[in-house]
Amino acid sequence: MGYHEDGSREEVLFSKAAASVFDVTHKEYEANNKLGGRFQYRVYSTEIGDYELFNIEKQDGKYLFAKFGWTGKNTFYLQAVNKDYMDKNFKVDSVTTQNLRHFISEHVNNEKLYDEKLEFYRRDSPEHEKVKTFMRKSGF
Repeated sequence: MGYHEDGSREEVLFSKAAASVFDVTHKEYEANNKLGGRFQYRVYSTEIGDYELFNIEKQDGKYLFAKFGWTGKNTFYLQAVNKDYMDKNFKVDSVTTQNLRHFISEHVNNEKLYDEKLEFYRRDSPEHEKVKTFMRKSGF
């Protein structure tokens, strides 16, 4: 479970499909607890520099990229690659795996490459219970 400041939340469920491939179910909930969207992805993991990056295949065949990292036993973060940064800085005639990997490798340590981090908590873990308690006390 990942929580936003406005009280909305996201839920992701990872299922292992192969050695470095995951099937992911992603649900977005609005602040009023209403389901806002449900998505299915196929996610491929790769290491670039000091980071684990996810290559996320959407149902429409397009791809997203995100940085991933464990922050504790029951917590991890996802940080999507920023579309505007890519549009402004990744200038090529045609996108290939090679030139995209080279670009990301050169910029992997630049925080401007990424959107804001979203912290996720394993459901019903002690960390998740603390966050739920804080959210209730804060009026969410």
